[in-house]
Amino acid sequence: MKMLAQVACVAAGGAVGAVARFSVYAWMSALGRTTFPWGTLLVNTAGSLLAGVLLVVLTQGQPAQ
Repeated sequence: MKMLAQVACVAAGGAVGAVARFSVYAWMSALGRTTFPWGTLLVNTAGSLLAGVLLVVLTQGQPAQ
């Protein structure tokens, strides 16, 4: 069951990321014509920052295994 929960979390994260990238892309396209994938850059950068902060918060004070 633990593996199924992990797969579900990865799937949910992927879905949220895809919707966020599409939303930012659509918003940026509405502002003006652009060929650079700003949605992907902005959402992936924000997601990486959030993942790093979350990793530190969840593992702080726990010994390495």
